[in-house]
Amino acid sequence: MNYAPRKSCKVYTDTRLAQAIVDAVHSDEFKRWLEPSFGTGVFLNEVRNSGVAKRFVFGVDLSRLKASNDSLAVVTRGVDFIQWSQRKRKKFDCVVGNPPYVPINCLPEEYREMASEVSIDNRPIGVTANLWLSFLIRSIELLEIGGNLGFVLPTSFEYADYARPIRGHLIENFSCVDVIRSKRALFSGVQEGSIVLICRNKGTASKEIRYRVVKDIEATCDALRNLDSNNQQTKVLSSHRKKARNKFPLSDFLSLRIGAVTGDSKYFTFSEAKRKYLGLPKSACVPVVSKARQVYRPFISNNVFQQLVLSNERIWLFDPKNRDLAHPAVREYLALEMDDDGCNRNAYKIRSRQPWYRVPYPKKVDAFVSGMSDKGVWFCFNQTQKVTATNTLYTVNFTPEARRFRYEIGIALMSSHVYRQLQTRKRIYADGLTKFEPSDLSSLLIDEPKQLKKSKSTYNKLVRMVLNGYSKDARTLANAFIKSDF
Repeated sequence: MNYAPRKSCKVYTDTRLAQAIVDAVHSDEFKRWLEPSFGTGVFLNEVRNSGVAKRFVFGVDLSRLKASNDSLAVVTRGVDFIQWSQRKRKKFDCVVGNPPYVPINCLPEEYREMASEVSIDNRPIGVTANLWLSFLIRSIELLEIGGNLGFVLPTSFEYADYARPIRGHLIENFSCVDVIRSKRALFSGVQEGSIVLICRNKGTASKEIRYRVVKDIEATCDALRNLDSNNQQTKVLSSHRKKARNKFPLSDFLSLRIGAVTGDSKYFTFSEAKRKYLGLPKSACVPVVSKARQVYRPFISNNVFQQLVLSNERIWLFDPKNRDLAHPAVREYLALEMDDDGCNRNAYKIRSRQPWYRVPYPKKVDAFVSGMSDKGVWFCFNQTQKVTATNTLYTVNFTPEARRFRYEIGIALMSSHVYRQLQTRKRIYADGLTKFEPSDLSSLLIDEPKQLKKSKSTYNKLVRMVLNGYSKDARTLANAFIKSDF
């Protein structure tokens, strides 16, 4: 019995890390301890090793499969923690653990509704959040005033839009909040980055999160043992970003979202050569950009798109309209079994669509952005009428008022002021991948745009400079341009 169908969702906490977390939140005054998803009981074992009696240590787990550490605590198996927490009246002095990382919309129906209805500040977190957030909120609710919490969480805690309310909630409800992120994976065989969250003394606001990045699991444990040491290099994240004078968030001028989520890219996206091989009519396809290299340019025009077509890039999104369903090739492609290169209809995104082959995609896109370029962030302006993007890229739509300033906004995005902000917002994952999430970019502060001469040609020049390795010179030119009337 498990929250998610994939066994790969389960990862077990290293004993060294569990010990360091328990030591970081331990107090001789604490009596009642809770591990809300104890699995094999690594945290239960470390709590007992710290001298806490069995009758004061509690564990809850959905799995009915017993483990040797069950004898170390008062355990409840075969029970969903979210449901269990609703009826629990007693409070705990300390909660520690490694909650499950599963998107709520991927949960079996019996758990999905309950997890999505968990509220923070009287607002349900919804189905777009992750189960770890439900566990964290409910664990905080079960904490006594003055209590501590230590959790291992995914790095989405730092940047996900759905996690924004909890970040503010923590600094309003704990006197000290620490986030430690390791550059290397904390779990064997897992590439996704993780953090350790330590919250102490519930009931008093701190107004800030102390954030530090360390090398590996050994350095993480060392940082946990020295949370309050003056030798620790930390970065303070305030509860609210102060708005710079005469600066405005990018979100005031545009909306930024991911491209089409197909659920099975090998089936839904293909090259011109494959389209011809399958015999699919162009009317059953939508032109797309699907790779960062395809938008490594200031503009994408119809001529540029034709170059991508001739280069055999993946530039078609399968999107049969009602009128296409009678076409023999369309019918044959829709009927293919998975073993014959057909669609994986069991994938969550696909089975939840009606009809399954109708992929929602952004329409009338003004520009494209890659969140994973090692050269920086810029707009690839869309000069075509129909090209959209898959979810490997972000799409941009300017507000009607901002559209006439779109090139000036693009130039501002390449300035030194924005570059400095980007250095503090980039996400470096365990495999070395650098990425910006839509929320990272939408909150960037820029100067209020004003219409200037030669903005389009200047923008074209700036992007070409960046692509040719002259990023610093491009920033200098962008700085001069936005402060002048060229």
